[in-house]
Amino acid sequence: MATPIQDVCRILDLLRAGAPVSPPRMGFALLKDEDGKFTLRVARSLDPARWPFEAGDRIVGLAGSSDSLKNLSDLVGVLRGRTGAVPLVVERRSRRQTVVTHPTLRKPLLERYGIMIDGALLAPVDYEDEPDSPEAVRLAVHFVESASTALSLGIQPGDILYSVDGHRFNDLEALAAYLHGRPESKPLEVVLKRSNSATTSAYDYLARTLPYEEVKTVGPVETPAVAGRLSARPH
Repeated sequence: MATPIQDVCRILDLLRAGAPVSPPRMGFALLKDEDGKFTLRVARSLDPARWPFEAGDRIVGLAGSSDSLKNLSDLVGVLRGRTGAVPLVVERRSRRQTVVTHPTLRKPLLERYGIMIDGALLAPVDYEDEPDSPEAVRLAVHFVESASTALSLGIQPGDILYSVDGHRFNDLEALAAYLHGRPESKPLEVVLKRSNSATTSAYDYLARTLPYEEVKTVGPVETPAVAGRLSARPH
């Protein structure tokens, strides 16, 4: 759980300057090596307008800095809090050149929110490679409490919420509104999508029945669109 000191220093410097500390949205894919670790070689750009990389580019560092980037953590650290035009040095076809990127930042961690149902935390997801997906992914399980009903039903972090009681939801507000209006004593019929290793399909669809006994919001109180719709529940 240790955090490299250079990352801590970068965050502290940004806080002192009153600047955002969020990491960037990484609109590109990096190659992994045989050990499953990310390299700094680009597989492809998922957002060429903001990240004009070419396949095979090796990201070397921030233009104007003498420090070379060694891994993904270094790259996230140097981009943290930066927006606008950010020049990066890449090695392309054995020659170094500067590529001007335009990062956007992820939503601040303390502003994220979700709904905990019987031990499973449902919250919005924001995948950078979503444009490649044939179906938009909006909500997923982020966390499962130990010794919870959700855990006993085999629900796992990363499971994608496909439907609730046969209904599809594009955002957490819509799900909260539905939960607020449904009978409190009725079990919740949930269908989850989970990636698999089969050669005939990309996902398994899992049916789970939650008793709907423990429901609460998780996150900042400044989310009345969600919290207000569940506040009348006695759970």
